[in-house]
Amino acid sequence: DALEAQAIEQFTALGKTAHAKAAMALVAQATSHPNLFVFGEILELPNIAELASLPDGKPWHDLLRLFAYGTYHDYLQNEQALPQISEGQLRKLKTLTLIGVASQHKILPYDLLLEQLGMPDVRELEDLIIEAIYTGLIRGKLDQKSRHLEVHYSRGRDVQPERVPELMNTLQHWCENSERLLREIRTKADDVATAQEQHREYQRNLSAKVAGIRTAVRAQESMMPLGEFDSLDHYREEEARRGKGRPRMRTMEYMQDAERRR
Repeated sequence: DALEAQAIEQFTALGKTAHAKAAMALVAQATSHPNLFVFGEILELPNIAELASLPDGKPWHDLLRLFAYGTYHDYLQNEQALPQISEGQLRKLKTLTLIGVASQHKILPYDLLLEQLGMPDVRELEDLIIEAIYTGLIRGKLDQKSRHLEVHYSRGRDVQPERVPELMNTLQHWCENSERLLREIRTKADDVATAQEQHREYQRNLSAKVAGIRTAVRAQESMMPLGEFDSLDHYREEEARRGKGRPRMRTMEYMQDAERRR
């Protein structure tokens, strides 16, 4: 968001001129900043990268990498080799761990989160989740009865450079599958369009045939001599009456029969 973008801009500007102890202080400030949750651009700064080659600076460089890519468990495993961090930094690291786990799973059981975040009780866990939801880092729903977090959205974290080829391959595979599906959809759409046009053509032909039959029937009826009948309806009623119990005579045969009876 805007606040994070502003913080990144501020720290990258400071990092271009910070050396040694000033660079270490910048790492401490960046990992403590309440609105900063990505650190890749700061890690790429030459003066910050230089810390990795300094005896006093390497622990600070490792700390920044931990906040960029690591988890609370990673911190516990390397705590002795890292600078001492404040309660605020520790809570932020747990929040980053929550973001990472939430980006991988849609349903997060409380027991899993309690173990991943090293928290003693559910109340503390729910406070951290609610805070993350309030700040927009994740979106989801707490289910206290089922004891899990249902994740609807989680923001991303920094990507380790060594993972970029793997992600590129995954993205390439996704693009290829998307293109294949798009071709299949287009083929199906063309088939549907062809079937619809064939159906419309069938309907047009059928309508034309029906219209032709109606025209022929009207023409035939207009030429029909009614003879002893005073109307066409009377003729049809008489024809229907006489046709009961025997096959119905064709129109011309009935006309000839009427002429003979005269």
